Amino acid sequence: MALIIAACPFTTLVVPQMWYSMKGRAMNGTAAIVGAGIGGLATAIGLRRIGWEVTVLERWPEINPEGTALGIRPDAQAALAQLGLREELLRRTVPYRQAVIRTPQGERIADLPLERIERKGGAPVLMLSRTSLMNMLVDALGGHGDQDRCEDHRSGSSAWAA
Repeated sequence: MALIIAACPFTTLVVPQMWYSMKGRAMNGTAAIVGAGIGGLATAIGLRRIGWEVTVLERWPEINPEGTALGIRPDAQAALAQLGLREELLRRTVPYRQAVIRTPQGERIADLPLERIERKGGAPVLMLSRTSLMNMLVDALGGHGDQDRCEDHRSGSSAWAA
C-alpha cells in the first residue's frame, strides 16, 4: 500500500486513530508526507512505528523550528505518548495552570479554562515552545542527515527518508 499525505493540523488527529486501528496487524507500506511541520512529522513517526517506509517532503531546504509557545492539552499529550514521546515531552515542558486574555491595553477579558481542562483531561496543560516540539519530533525521526536527503535547487524543496 502507498499513501501520499498532505500534512496539516487535521493529520495529527487522523493518523493516531489510523495507528490505533492498524496496531497489531502486519501492515507495511510506503508513504510520502508533504509538509514537515508538527502534523507531518508526527504522521511520519506514527507510520514508521507500524513498519511503514516514510519520505517527508518539505518546500524549505531545512526544517525551520520557530514560533511561539504552545499549550499541549491532555489529548495531545496522549497522542504524543502513543508515538513514544511521553518522557521527552515531560522533560521539555512545564504545567500551565493560569492564564489571562487581555486587550492590547492590558484590560482583562477572560481567564483561560485551564483548571477545567485539567479536571476533565486528568492532566494539566503543558507549556512547550514550538521550537522544542519540532526538535523533539525531528529527533524522534533520527534527524534528517544529508545522506538521506535530496534537494531540488531550482525550487529549494527538500525530501528526506524518515
